[in-house]
Formats: sequence, C-alpha cells, structure tokens
Amino acid sequence: MAGGALVWAVLLGLGIDRANADRPIEPPQPALDRHALLKNWEVPSPPERRRPLWPLTPRPPISLDRARWGSPRLESQLRLYRQYLATHGQPPDLLIVGSSRSLQGIDPTVLARSLSTTLRRPVRVFNFGINGATAQVVRWLLMDLFPPDWLPRVVVWGDGSRAFNSGRIDRTFASIAASEGFRQLAMARARGGHPWSVSRWRESPWGRSVSGLPSLTLNSSAYPGAALMPGLMPGGLQQPQPWPLRPEPELDRLGFLADLRRFAPDRYYQQFPKVPGRYDDMYSGFQLAGGVQDRAVRQLIAFARSRGIRLSFVNLPLSQDYLDPARLTYEREFQTYLAQLRDQGLIVQDWLLRWPDRHDYFADPSHINRYGAAAIALDLAQDAWLRWNLAPIAGRPAPVLDEVPDRGNNGRSGPLRPAP
Repeated sequence: MAGGALVWAVLLGLGIDRANADRPIEPPQPALDRHALLKNWEVPSPPERRRPLWPLTPRPPISLDRARWGSPRLESQLRLYRQYLATHGQPPDLLIVGSSRSLQGIDPTVLARSLSTTLRRPVRVFNFGINGATAQVVRWLLMDLFPPDWLPRVVVWGDGSRAFNSGRIDRTFASIAASEGFRQLAMARARGGHPWSVSRWRESPWGRSVSGLPSLTLNSSAYPGAALMPGLMPGGLQQPQPWPLRPEPELDRLGFLADLRRFAPDRYYQQFPKVPGRYDDMYSGFQLAGGVQDRAVRQLIAFARSRGIRLSFVNLPLSQDYLDPARLTYEREFQTYLAQLRDQGLIVQDWLLRWPDRHDYFADPSHINRYGAAAIALDLAQDAWLRWNLAPIAGRPAPVLDEVPDRGNNGRSGPLRPAP
C-alpha cells in the first residue's frame, strides 16, 4: 500500500507524460568517445540563402571617366584628348592614329605648324597613337569609342603590315575588349546615345578646370617640338601654361611620344639579338585578305566615306637594315594588298623605303625617332592631297598647287630591294 502511494506521488509531482511512460525501455548506450567525436566533426554547411521577394537596387555603373580600358596608353591618350576637347570645344582638324610606329613616328606639332604656315591659319593636329593598335583597334576607336562630335575632318593613319595581319593574335584589342570600360561603353550604346560628347565634357568639373587654358595657336610656343623647326613660327619662345592633369611623362600634350634615341646598328646589335625575318613574330601566320583585320579596315573605309571623313594611310618607313629578304617578301604582299584598298577609296602613301641610308631617323630598326617624326611631318605637310582637303577648314579656297592632288599612290617608294 505504501509502495503504490509513492509511485503515484512521483508520477504526479514530476508530470511525466503517460505516453512517455508507456515507451519501451531502451538498452543502455555506450559512452561517447570524445576524441573520435572531435576528429569526425565537420562544420555544418550554411543554409541556402533565399532570394528576396523584392528587387534589389542595382549598383550604379562605373563612370567612364574613371573606367579602365585594358591599355595604359589608351587611358593616357583618352585623358589627353578629352582635355584637348575641353580646351578647344571641337575636335582637331587632323587626327593621327595607329600603333607605336605612328605614336612616335609623326610629330603633330611640326605638322600643325607647317600646315598652318602654308594655309595661313592655325591647323590643329592631335596624335592618338596607341601601342600595339591594329586595324581592329583603329576601327573601334573611331566608330565605337568616339562620339560623332569627337571626329575630325581628316584622319592620317600611320602604320605598317603588322596592323593588318589577321593571322597574328591581336592582344591589344583582346585586352581592350576584356576591360570594364569596353563593357560599360557597350551597355551605354545599347541603351541608345553615347555617354560622351564635347558639350558634356565641357560642363564636367574636369572640363571646367581646363576650359580657361590658352589654346595652341599659330603663335603659341606650347608646342613641344618648337626647337625642331626654328624660324618657322613668328614670335619668341614663352613658358607654357601648366596643365591641371599631367599625362604619362613621355607624352606631350598632343599625344606625341618623342624618342630621342638614334639607331646605330653596330651598337644596337651588341645589346639586342638580330632576329631574322622568318622568325619575326610580327609576321606570324601572315594573312591580309579575308581576316578580322581586313574586315575592320573595310568597315572603317565605308564609315569614313559615310561621315565625310578624309582617310589616308601612310606606310611608315622601316630601316634598310631591318628589311631582310624574308621581311621583303611579306612587304611586297602588303603593297599588293594596299593597292586593293586604294581601289576601295583609301588614300595610300607608301613610304616604306623612303630613307634607305638614314639610320639617324630611327630609334630602332622598325621605329622612327623624333627627328624622323619631324621629317615625316614636313613631308606630309607638302602633300597636295592633304593640303587640298584641309584648305576649306582654314576658311580659304583651295590653294594653288603645282600638281593635281594625286588620289592614288602619290608617295610610292618604288620597287623593294633586299637589304645588303
């Protein structure tokens, strides 16, 4: 009797559930092995994140003013060109494009001064050369990157066969196409319009900061190449005004890279190996017609025609020491290709062998130095076709020329000869 009362008291006091009391008694479990438990323990995976029921606020796109473009030289040139537009309020009369061969091979200062003297009014020139630029890069630059009010009246494209070789990997364009700036520009153009214009740039803080700077006129001494042409311009030399944003040190304000080196073959090849043309990467997989570069240049020719832009290509000189028989074979093929482009409406100046004995005009076997760049600019300024197309810009009738402007190959260098 006493035992039963004790059982009932325990059950009522602890409130044990009847269902739990009816469970069968389980056999005793072995003691936990603490070391085994810690050894086999794993971090539990986090629960799957559920997507919110409301749309997230999209992040604002990266401003093209600060976007990276996959090419330091392109970024520098873009900053300089936008400064130029903010200062002048309009594009240059003549724009130089191409790879490093034009970047350091055509002096915009000397060209502008010589043309200004001939036409008796300032003619503005800018050099937008980009290291490694190919036909694809030049096409993208003028047709995609530049809005219409950035385009000049005349474009001089200085380069050589490498820019047209579709069999070679185009690393420069691939790097640009993979950049954040390229993606943002494509998105902006897909929405319609263009994110850049001269008027928008002048209203920006950066544009206002340079809008008060003096323009580079006929009498301006801000041209860095003044010493190359003494006596050509009236007026004495003055200290140029400081600019608020400095580009890379080696570029001047008109985008030109002045290379002071002089090519001396004996000394040069003591420091660098002399690579035969058959092993030259510039001619790797040499393909001109039918490739991506060929399509790009034909699109550019059609675009220039539709916009009324005068487009001229200059086959820049190479040193005689560089042109061995293997390279000459490729260059002959390139000359034939240029003749086909001439039939499509491209003005061609073939100056490949212009300086067979002027090593002092080269910085290395395939790149012109600043002295050669000044000589190229002076020769271009005497070109009848170029003066003919720039004369309306100067507000004058076409100049009286000694000969009719040659719309074919008025700068042909003649048959190619192997290097000795």
